[in-house]
Parts: sequence; C-alpha cells; structure tokens
Amino acid sequence: MRRTKVIVIRFGKVGDLLVSYPAMLTIHRRMPDVEITLCVDKNYRQAGQVFSGIVSRVINLDLQNLVPASLAKLPVLSEDYGLLIDLQAETKSCELSKLIKARRK
Repeated sequence: MRRTKVIVIRFGKVGDLLVSYPAMLTIHRRMPDVEITLCVDKNYRQAGQVFSGIVSRVINLDLQNLVPASLAKLPVLSEDYGLLIDLQAETKSCELSKLIKARRK
C-alpha cells in the first residue's frame, strides 16, 4: 500500500521554524504512517535537521528569487499529496499552495 504524502510549508526565519515544531510533532504523532515533506527557505536548510525523525524530507526553496513564473517549474509540483498544510499563510506560500496537487488543503 502506498503511503499518504503530506506537504507542510513553513517559510520564515529559524525562530519561525522552531515555533512550528509542536505542530509538526503533532502531525507526526497523529498520522504516523504518512510521509511528511517540509518546505523551508534555502537560507535555513540546517533548521530542517530539527525535524529529523519527524519529516521524511526537507525541500529548500530560494524565496529571494522565487517568482510566479519559476514556481511552475518546481519538482515538488509533479508529486501528488494527500494533504497540504500551509503554516506560513503569506503571499509566496499561498501561491505555492495553489499549485501543489493535494486532495485536501
């Protein structure tokens, strides 16, 4: 059986990522069989290590150079997710959320 994939978007600085740790831990505990992907700003890629054991993979995006035209070329868009969670709710994360294929958002 194929595992359900969940994608979580959390841009921001290191503190923003750390504050989201309880939410990520709750997702992991309530849905232990899902594969969690975390999208973060490339400048804070090391912060993804905080989520080791909780997330399956971390995707680092270059937010400084991310424009709507480049969003469509992201590899993450070719995947199908069961659930998308946007913990950021800002312009760039909302634009990305619209493009990601997920059954529930």
